[in-house]
Amino acid sequence: MTEEKRCPACGKPTAGYVPCPHCGADPRTSFTIKFAAVICVIILGVGIAFYFLHVATSEVIPTPISSIDSWLDYSYVWIDGVVSAGPQYGIGSVSFDVYDASAQNIDQATISVEYYDPAENTIPAVGDHVLAFGQLRAPVGVDKELRISFPSDLQITRAQLVQTTISDIVSTGSSLWFKRVALNGTVTGLRPLASAKIYTLSDSEGNELQLYVHNGLETYVEKRPIGLKVLDNVTVTTGLSQYAGVPQLYLSDFDELDVTSSENVQEVPIQSLNENLVGDIVKVGGKIVFVEAVGGSTGLEMSERLLSLDNRYNPSVTISDGLFKLLSDENQALLKRGATIGLVGKVQTYRGAYRLEWVGPQVPDLTPGEYEPPSVENFSTITDNLKDELVTITGRVVDNLNITAGQLPSHRLLTLQDNFGGSVRVYIPNFLYERMQNPPLTGQTVKVVGKVTSASGYPVVVQPGVMEDVQRVS
Repeated sequence: MTEEKRCPACGKPTAGYVPCPHCGADPRTSFTIKFAAVICVIILGVGIAFYFLHVATSEVIPTPISSIDSWLDYSYVWIDGVVSAGPQYGIGSVSFDVYDASAQNIDQATISVEYYDPAENTIPAVGDHVLAFGQLRAPVGVDKELRISFPSDLQITRAQLVQTTISDIVSTGSSLWFKRVALNGTVTGLRPLASAKIYTLSDSEGNELQLYVHNGLETYVEKRPIGLKVLDNVTVTTGLSQYAGVPQLYLSDFDELDVTSSENVQEVPIQSLNENLVGDIVKVGGKIVFVEAVGGSTGLEMSERLLSLDNRYNPSVTISDGLFKLLSDENQALLKRGATIGLVGKVQTYRGAYRLEWVGPQVPDLTPGEYEPPSVENFSTITDNLKDELVTITGRVVDNLNITAGQLPSHRLLTLQDNFGGSVRVYIPNFLYERMQNPPLTGQTVKVVGKVTSASGYPVVVQPGVMEDVQRVS
């Protein structure tokens, strides 16, 4: 039986006729699918080769940072500029800001760059010039950001060093911003933030300059504290950034800072603070007779603690809550009534009185001890005559009144009764009451150490200083 011939193009029988009587296809001039596939692969390879040759030989055209908007979200672009802040270290990533002068407004011409798994010696610092390629994130209402994936996508030209002084930086404005500088200074203060510590460096003329140290540098890179102390003389070689128009040194590595010496601190009796010492950093000491926590202005936070040394009439010592939290757990526990302390602070005037502001960074000299103010058994003797005096009282809670504090939890006004039928009110601010693990309840007997004062319209109350000043007896 003769094999039926069919057209390879349309599949219909041809009876051996060429070309196909149905579709006109001539199989004598066709080629195989395999041959066609080979031709396609060759063409594709040539196209790819030409594309990479074009990319390799083409000049990079950076995108002006100020022109980036939400239409470019998820685009891949080049940016070209100077590092204006950073680095900020995280787990497996580093971020920094780049400024390209494409707009007069610094914020408009600045972009945050995040770099994952950075290779060694590929982390830029303030003042370095960078050319970076990555994916943009620029959603509406969010700060723009560039994300770098590979070390080859970041080219760094290290900054030249400029020798200067704190005085020159303060007096010359923005001319030294985003440059690498070297200068000398003395540590005269510390302001801790959630993400960093800002040290104050001063010169002999009283000019001040901030030194920004990101917490990630201590936690993830150096894995140790920087170890600075008040009145350390230091040499700093690092980038000069700015924050809200204020010049700010931005430390990128511990090697950029060297402690050369430390100045001696003048020791002064706490009762001898006077106008001649205002602005000076001095060392004082004494027994803590009262610790008074001060609440914040918006919530239940504590803003500071006031320490009374030796007696209530001496100038107080104030320590911010941020500096208190920088102390070790052991020293936080020791910083209480009865302990003997030696500390360094700056003499100030506040509401017509002298006081000492605790200056960081420092580790105070602390020796544990006990102290309890005089006990008052007859509460009827607690009157205006005892205003600002410290007292110890023990009595039974016969009333527990809420005093409204807006949207926050209420303050508490306890009424304590003595064994003679007399009573006195104890005012507990909400930021203390809410921190108490076992707050006093009606019917319980409690012991309170506090200051005689006025509060919430009540002319005479006893107010504890810290949570530990209220103890349940039975």
